[in-house]
Amino acid sequence: MDNPWYYDLWKSQSSRDPGTIFPGWGAGERLAVLSPHDDDALLGAGYAILAARNRDLPVSLFIVCNGCAGYSHPDQKSAIVEIRRSETIEAYSRIGVAPEDLYRFEVPDFSPGARICWQLPGNEQGMIVDLVRELRQRKITRFFIPNGYREHLDHEAVYDLGRYASSQTGDAILADVAAPSAVRSLHVYSVWGDFPPAGPSEIHGTLRANKAIVVPGVWEERIREGVRAFRSQGSIIENLVAGREKRRCPGGFLELYLDFDPRPGLDYGPYVEAVARLGSTSR
Repeated sequence: MDNPWYYDLWKSQSSRDPGTIFPGWGAGERLAVLSPHDDDALLGAGYAILAARNRDLPVSLFIVCNGCAGYSHPDQKSAIVEIRRSETIEAYSRIGVAPEDLYRFEVPDFSPGARICWQLPGNEQGMIVDLVRELRQRKITRFFIPNGYREHLDHEAVYDLGRYASSQTGDAILADVAAPSAVRSLHVYSVWGDFPPAGPSEIHGTLRANKAIVVPGVWEERIREGVRAFRSQGSIIENLVAGREKRRCPGGFLELYLDFDPRPGLDYGPYVEAVARLGSTSR
């Protein structure tokens, strides 16, 4: 398949070079997507996954919730977790992600918010150490996390988990977990709704996302085939597939991301200048 087009929307740049959206793109690239539920990464970062696999780059998928609340009929309740596991393997195999590249935290739905931290009551270990370990061991360079969304506890919590853990992977801490290996860049993908207000939107108007991938229609059809593998979700899935028509744009279909700096530096320059001005006028 042809490589997709990459766009830096704020800089008005486009290219078939992944470096357009990934700063410092080079050798040893490894992509990972953190997904609140098993279908979210497919819905919001499916093109990024396909683009990486099209270049034979490793892709890891970290799924936080086990899907226990995702049954559409009462008679599915006792079996839904196992059903969703099977559907997940089928869905992601359709876009080139092997079962061994899926890591499941197996957290009950509506519960990850209380399980982010390192040490939980009763000396149980929280998720952040497991995620840091996986990011380090897999030497992930590009990490995608879901947008926080006001409607859903799980999406808010997993957004927090991703931004907290990603900044720790390159630090000389938790030395017994795995050797430090820094994530080169962090990107927020949108499952539904708008992006969180984390960019200079007053400059760029309503363009909250700053990066995009445009893929041909055959790529979008592969994503839809993957989404349809979640048959247990019934009419919900068909509504999601139908809604993807809104992504259609000149040249194919569009997926959006927002760069996120989990550890921004403080520029003292303007403050030094302000103090200097005040100092010179007050004497």
